[in-house]
Amino acid sequence: MNEIGTGTENAYIQKINSVQHNVPSWSIFGIFFMVLVISESLITERNSGSWTRIKLIQGSLFDIFAGKILFFILLGIIQFYFMLLVGMYLMPLLGLDALVIGTHQGALFLMVSSISLCAASVGILFGMIFNSTNQALPVGAISVVILSAVGGVWVPLEILPPLLSKISYISPLRWSLEGINNILLRNGGLSTILIPSFALVLVSAISLLISKLMDK
Repeated sequence: MNEIGTGTENAYIQKINSVQHNVPSWSIFGIFFMVLVISESLITERNSGSWTRIKLIQGSLFDIFAGKILFFILLGIIQFYFMLLVGMYLMPLLGLDALVIGTHQGALFLMVSSISLCAASVGILFGMIFNSTNQALPVGAISVVILSAVGGVWVPLEILPPLLSKISYISPLRWSLEGINNILLRNGGLSTILIPSFALVLVSAISLLISKLMDK
């Protein structure tokens, strides 16, 4: 596989290789597949009557959402860092390059938290929109796969056709991958993830707002 340099001349540049691209991108893909688990959980609660009993507990709907979201944020973070360990220590045993994670671990943690927040919020949205798992799971799976394809998970954004590159801006996975690459490939700090993180938080806020309206 040919190596492609990214970033500016004055920045530290980690060349793209199969490990440096695939481990972060497929880790993000795995986080967004939590959409299926979350939507299925919400639909099951609603159909069994548990959702009604939960809402009778004193507090706002956002308090209920927050409890669910915090759990899945933690799950997404654990999953992502586990995959980083695989890239750092297992891949070299298979004869591949070791994953380089850069020096800005605080920025990386915040970026992964934003990604997990977005995935959890979209999962809640799917759970509120659909009435059965037979509806939610196929649509959720197809949506994640399509957004992954246009978001640069399967192939680097740098080699996507111009049209797909423009379309990719609507994909949360594109912003997720851009933020992670700014840290891992370009050794960027907190300032380099502000825009990707903001985009993911914005998607999260819109998803939760629509979820609240759907519940009403």
